[in-house]
Amino acid sequence: MKGVGIVYPDFTFLSRKTKQEIYWEHDGRMDDPSYVRNAVRKMHANEKNDIYPGERLILTFETEKSVLDTAIVQRIVEKYLR
Repeated sequence: MKGVGIVYPDFTFLSRKTKQEIYWEHDGRMDDPSYVRNAVRKMHANEKNDIYPGERLILTFETEKSVLDTAIVQRIVEKYLR
């Protein structure tokens, strides 16, 4: 990725509609301050490379007390990946 080197997203998909790659980042330790700082750096790097949330980037978040709802995951899959 321009400006940051090699980046490994959590998941990479090919859009059937646009034939573009869609990246899914799951930030699952958002109650850890150093993890949050790194997640923000990754978001800024994506934006500098024209990869924006809601377009080619899916973002999900989780903390110890606020877990990711599987119904939300299903809706995201339906919207972006089917």
